[in-house]
Amino acid sequence: LPSGHRQLSVRRLAAGRLLDSRSTGVSLGNGVTMTQALVGGAVPDSAAAVVVNVTVTDASAPGFLTVYPALIRPPSSDLNWGAGQTVANLDIASLSTAGTVTAYLANGSAALVLDVFGYFTSTADPALTAATCSDGAMSTNISSGVVGDPVTVTVTGSCPLGTASFQYDASLLDGSWTEQGSWVGDNTFTYDTAGWPAGTYTLTAWVSNSPQVGPQGQTQITFSINPTGGFGVSGISVFKPQMYNEDCEDAALQNALEHEGIYPSQAQLLGIEGVDSSVPGIGPGLGGDPYRQFVGPPNGPGGANYEPGTYFPPIARAAQAVGGTVLAAGQGITPDQLFTAVEENHPAVAWVTFDWRPYTATTICAGGNCFPWAGNHEHGVAVIGIGANSVLIMNPLRASSGFPYTGEAWVPMSVFDNAYSTYGDMAVILN
Repeated sequence: LPSGHRQLSVRRLAAGRLLDSRSTGVSLGNGVTMTQALVGGAVPDSAAAVVVNVTVTDASAPGFLTVYPALIRPPSSDLNWGAGQTVANLDIASLSTAGTVTAYLANGSAALVLDVFGYFTSTADPALTAATCSDGAMSTNISSGVVGDPVTVTVTGSCPLGTASFQYDASLLDGSWTEQGSWVGDNTFTYDTAGWPAGTYTLTAWVSNSPQVGPQGQTQITFSINPTGGFGVSGISVFKPQMYNEDCEDAALQNALEHEGIYPSQAQLLGIEGVDSSVPGIGPGLGGDPYRQFVGPPNGPGGANYEPGTYFPPIARAAQAVGGTVLAAGQGITPDQLFTAVEENHPAVAWVTFDWRPYTATTICAGGNCFPWAGNHEHGVAVIGIGANSVLIMNPLRASSGFPYTGEAWVPMSVFDNAYSTYGDMAVILN
């Protein structure tokens, strides 16, 4: 099969199972990605793509799955299903340079099964070999900056300078904005970011007249563009909303743990913390202890004088149980201490109010512990970036909730500080 300057030859294989996530006890959750190695054994390292049957089963809700090389996720799906369905589709999946594919699930949770039936090998067109070049590493002069800062991109490779064509794609992590472009002749290109929205970006660049056009030839970095300068924690790329009506703290932890390459489900985190469903939530006279476990049903509902949720000890315990490193956990972690940790590339889970208004907390006691309570306003967010006058968060609430600063958002520092003070400057700082 001709493909640009490549020829792909297909090789059939006896059907073989590469993955059944049910056997590992791990399910994909909403907004969560799973990267799977496909080369090795019957699939050689030279494979450019595989013929794979993709099956989703045990689906908790309607959703879709996208299978792609482990770089930029395309705006398409390979599989769609309804709640409770088992659905399969035969797919030709391109491989990353490491011989992997990444699966992304949207909405609900489901188990994933991959069966391989063949693979494609790639050979360069001999007539063009002398004119082509290979890709290499990419670097820029910026890891974080302000809107309008010039960004210089350098792509190294074996191309003679003056002959190579380069392409780039800069995208916000949430996919809401992207810019593509290209340049010719030199391996260094400088552009400014005037008009770019503030946020954290992935920047992908590749040599476009290489035999490895496309995902196998791409190289990628992450950087931040802030309203007035600042820093964004690396490695957090996909916003994960809360899967239950009231489990914002676990969703915030799920977002923060991505920095360490740890991808637990929110159900897994709740299972580690334990759930006290004998009471409706945290509130005076109810008896639930948020220092011991998650209090109340994760799906709620909350009430005027109580709110399901949990505080820092169960969140810190859950982070450590799934392999995370907790640097600090407790009350009295000042905004300056929290911001310094984030500037040093340590994400955090912080307790704020869901409407970002300050409230006066009172102290209530249960289970031998005393803790702050401010009605039904308690909320948890992941703190992943700091600007000169703003804080970058992953807020597990969706935009459809109607509340401000949802999803990935920059919050004015004064607004954050006031909401953060309500629960006594409570946070869990991760490695």
